[in-house]
Amino acid sequence: MTQHNTGDLQRLVVLSRDDYNRARFEFPKALTDPFTRVVAVPLRAPETEEPALLALGGALQPNSLLLRNKSGDDGYVEAAAAYELMSIAKFNAFASVCQMLSASLLRVDELRELASDGTVKGSADLKGATGKAGGMLNSDFSRRLAQRIKAEWAWEHDEPYNVGGGDPEAAAEFAAAQGISGDPVVAALIRQRRNQDNKLAYHSLELNISSEARRAIQGTLGVESIFRRLAPTFSATFDILRKQSNDVVLRVLVDFRPPAAELSRMREGHAGFPN
Repeated sequence: MTQHNTGDLQRLVVLSRDDYNRARFEFPKALTDPFTRVVAVPLRAPETEEPALLALGGALQPNSLLLRNKSGDDGYVEAAAAYELMSIAKFNAFASVCQMLSASLLRVDELRELASDGTVKGSADLKGATGKAGGMLNSDFSRRLAQRIKAEWAWEHDEPYNVGGGDPEAAAEFAAAQGISGDPVVAALIRQRRNQDNKLAYHSLELNISSEARRAIQGTLGVESIFRRLAPTFSATFDILRKQSNDVVLRVLVDFRPPAAELSRMREGHAGFPN
């Protein structure tokens, strides 16, 4: 059995035991890719003692292709649904980073769909309305994302508003665990909130929520020629993945300023507080 570093694994291929045994002789290269683990079902020892595999339960069906989703629960998702699920998971992880940095508001104003050359293929106005996607998006995947995005997040502070930077170190650790610390937008936001000499009040930014999903999909397409031959159903999965070539970018406002009610209380208690 090929040994893998679980931290490097990017995908999980599930085969029937007959197909697995056939692959060992006809396609041995499929079993030695360092970023792919091939599992035969029904499981046998020692796989039957691995909690991570057992947790997948019904997802361990023959001829399944699963991609690793580090955001969320660091589990695996069906490859055909990875673009949507991983993008949503990244945005939710980003929202948690904002909360750790003591943001008072996270608002998504617009969702844009970009081609590989940066051309805008479509857009949806999300400002002020959760899940109301416009009809100007190019793909079904982007339309579903627009419908699922929670467009406004607001947080209240238990104590009087803290104008500090929250907990940037915890936010950085969380972002790394979620696999989004390499995103320059996320890294820059954390870096800005570390600066206590000139505190960041608010930031308008563009967040590519599909970058990790697209990277995982592109890596999987790179081994398509190997795995397409293992089972007929993989062909349909790869056909779906090839269509997921656009990036999804959110235009976002992250606000660290006190909400209006808190600002009013602060002005009442401090005569010299700026208006």
